[in-house]
Amino acid sequence: MNRLAHLKLNTHLFATDLGDLGAGEFFCPNCGAPITAADQKCPNCHFDLVAYRQQTTGTAPDDKPASEVAKKKTTQTAVNNKQKAADSANNVATSAADILSEINSEENPEEIFKKLKAASTQIAAEEPKLTPKKGESVASSAMESRRVTHALDKTKDISDLVDQVRAVSNDQEQSKIASSSAAEDKEQQAPALKTDQPVKKAVKPKTTDNSQAPVKRPIAKKMVKQQPIESVKDDSQATSSTETTQKESKQATNEEKTDSEEKVQRSSNTKKQRSLRTWLGVLIALIVVLLIAFFWGRAHYSRQAQLDRTFTALATEKPSMVSDVMVSSNKSLTLNLGNSRPFVRYLKANKNYLSTSKKQLKTNSKTTDGTLSFVKTGRTFIFDKYQLEIKPIYRLIKTDIPSPSIYLDGQNMTAKKENTVQKIGPFIPGKYTLTVTGETQNKTLKRTAYPTFLAADAQTIDLTLKPVAPVIQSNVADGQVYVNNEKKGDLKNGQLKLDSLTWQPGLKVAVKKTVNSKTYQSKAATISKNSDGQTIDASLPQFLTTTKAQNSLEQLYKTVSTETHGQNKSYQTNQQLANYFTQGASADWYSRLNKFIQQAQMPTSNIDYTDFAVKVNQVQAQSLTDATVNFDVTYTTHYLASSGKQPRIQTFRYTTAHLKTTNGTTKIVDLGSSEQKIADNNANS
Repeated sequence: MNRLAHLKLNTHLFATDLGDLGAGEFFCPNCGAPITAADQKCPNCHFDLVAYRQQTTGTAPDDKPASEVAKKKTTQTAVNNKQKAADSANNVATSAADILSEINSEENPEEIFKKLKAASTQIAAEEPKLTPKKGESVASSAMESRRVTHALDKTKDISDLVDQVRAVSNDQEQSKIASSSAAEDKEQQAPALKTDQPVKKAVKPKTTDNSQAPVKRPIAKKMVKQQPIESVKDDSQATSSTETTQKESKQATNEEKTDSEEKVQRSSNTKKQRSLRTWLGVLIALIVVLLIAFFWGRAHYSRQAQLDRTFTALATEKPSMVSDVMVSSNKSLTLNLGNSRPFVRYLKANKNYLSTSKKQLKTNSKTTDGTLSFVKTGRTFIFDKYQLEIKPIYRLIKTDIPSPSIYLDGQNMTAKKENTVQKIGPFIPGKYTLTVTGETQNKTLKRTAYPTFLAADAQTIDLTLKPVAPVIQSNVADGQVYVNNEKKGDLKNGQLKLDSLTWQPGLKVAVKKTVNSKTYQSKAATISKNSDGQTIDASLPQFLTTTKAQNSLEQLYKTVSTETHGQNKSYQTNQQLANYFTQGASADWYSRLNKFIQQAQMPTSNIDYTDFAVKVNQVQAQSLTDATVNFDVTYTTHYLASSGKQPRIQTFRYTTAHLKTTNGTTKIVDLGSSEQKIADNNANS
């Protein structure tokens, strides 16, 4: 237990701290208050001194000498008579002790010092009352002086502890200063020590009976007679002690002020050091952040990283993103959402273009076709900024009309100057719809193309406007005619003439026919630049074609020709001839051709043999199996040399022949009743 804790519990120190009665010290062994040898109980704490002496000396109460008992009885009366005078002297110490007992270690040091000063002042003010009055022994006054001196000694002890309390309080203030930088700045400008600063005051602990101020009792006459001079001396020493205490209090005050200034100085230095450490920490953190930002930026803004991000945006195939990551190398053309669409269409149609271009731009600044470039355009912070540039292009449009109208993706690109060759541009490379219109021969001509423009393409595009009017013929009687997948009309009797058709390269025609909800289409036929007025065949292979009809009829007439030769005079019936007809030997045209053969074999006919030449003019398919055929047959009759006749050539036309295709084999149903002779060189008639 420290001395400050003792002071909080009791105003005196125990005898073990100051000595004991066996050592000749006249202090209470329980509370440390000054006592006389005649006291049976401590005037302050009422401790039983008689029992304590018996325990110390080992003497029983009955063994006490009779002289000592007599002396105690004699002195007891004197003590009782002087008790009143002693109590008045004890009031001084009691008042000072009350002040000292109120001191709390958690109080503000200045408040503790004020209480110490007040206790010293009160003791000094009461000193005249300690002067012995008339009829009061000198020894009693000396005893009171010693008690006052003891109280002052305790004051000094507490003063020593004040420094400890002040140090603890200053440490607490420094902790508060460190927690608030704003408060530190204000306190640094304020006076070194604010004595009026409020400090939280601890609750005063309840005092026990032992902590009450000591009650003085009269001192025995024997003590006064033995030390009369020392009592006076003690009074002077008490006065001197009071002055010394005041000086020490002032010196302590000065030392406390000096200590406060030093602590304020140390606090200021501490604040400066903390401020320096704070700024140093901030600087280090800033350097770390800058280093992180630098290495991140160097990776994020590297050429390869920017190239990857650019081509990732292009891969989305969205015009809005494409126009954001690309710029035009020509300042006269600004890339936007509208004019970037042709380039997006080209990317969709050519999936490998992006990967190839990116591979080329990793090591080169430009693609091999010259369309794209990846160049440095400035800086972002301290890092190089790269941009994907696309090279705008120009094209020459050639026509044979002096003032054509040119549209590129619906945008009019017609030059103001009339010329058969016009320059258009600049525009972004890509896939376009190019349309050219013009007036010639009182006809409006129009050409549409779907070119792909890249920087490496040819600079001139031929869009000659020339009218052509071919005749489209098919093996079907009715059907629809399409030119470059655009319907131009319907067949009538297997034919259609196309008027006001503008020729262009790659112009193709095809015929479509629907049978039983199924559409059949002919092979596309090319319309040439010189096909004006020409007939173009657009037969459907699923139906009876001209070639198939031609082959079937040629085989029929070849058999007939063979049978007309002279070596076949014994001919009666021919099963091979019957096989060309669906009805066999029962067919009407089988009988007619068989009759012709028999007449040619008659001796009177002078016919050596007859040749036939077949030409199919048109096949009109009515269905997938039946078709009507128009054809011409040329008869060349050769006579015997003995007859002296020249060959006779006759041509007959048939327009209602009916052919039928079954399981891939074509046979004749009927050659029709419409037989017309269209040529005869009967030189013998």
